[in-house]
Amino acid sequence: MLASAGPGMADLGLVAMLLVGMLLALMGRKLAKVICAVAGMAVGGVFALSLPGIDAHQAALPVFVVTGCAVGFAAAWSLFRAFAGLFFGLMLAASIPAVNLAMHHEPLPPLLTPGEIASFSAADVSINPRQRLLEHARNQSQAWTQWWSGLPEDDQKRVMGLAILGAMAGLFFGVIAPYTVASLASSAVGAAMLVYPGLTLLDHFGPSGLADKMGAGNGPMLAAGLITLLGAALQWMIWRRKADK
Repeated sequence: MLASAGPGMADLGLVAMLLVGMLLALMGRKLAKVICAVAGMAVGGVFALSLPGIDAHQAALPVFVVTGCAVGFAAAWSLFRAFAGLFFGLMLAASIPAVNLAMHHEPLPPLLTPGEIASFSAADVSINPRQRLLEHARNQSQAWTQWWSGLPEDDQKRVMGLAILGAMAGLFFGVIAPYTVASLASSAVGAAMLVYPGLTLLDHFGPSGLADKMGAGNGPMLAAGLITLLGAALQWMIWRRKADK
């Protein structure tokens, strides 16, 4: 049975995520430096919002946020290779252990769903954005702590070892070949933004139960992996350079 409810703000947010995901999967390499700078701007803004005691200076809050965004943008733009290496290192540090856990049929760490992210972005604007941000961060941290404590000790050691190995490899390749890394990283992020919002929209508007079947087991991870490889290959063919500059 098809869902009859019209799209709400959260669903429109998911559609926007699909479009951005497609752009990243196909053109991330070309936009790598700009994306890196925008990500740095976002990190700077979030850092400004999370400063202790910021609630006591509500009048100056926009100044703090704008300053944080500007500093983050400038730093990420000027230190593109370092930021590319850092991002790719973090990505491999998370993805390699996750793939290994999935192969051993171990539970993966819980993450916010696309629907939760969309509802967070569409929440009541009267609520303090810093409070909402910290609340979601605390919930995510508690969920990860519970997941980690539930893993056997051998699995914890394996995850830590693979995470360190992935971080070192990602940092190394990100620094020496940032645009090649950008193809892989942007395709991976784009794939995630295509698969998970797509499943959520399918659950909202598609046939009943289809999203659950397609999202069962390691199906989403396999789909995201295939999209990542395809997107990276297409980017390499379309936007390849003779050498990273």
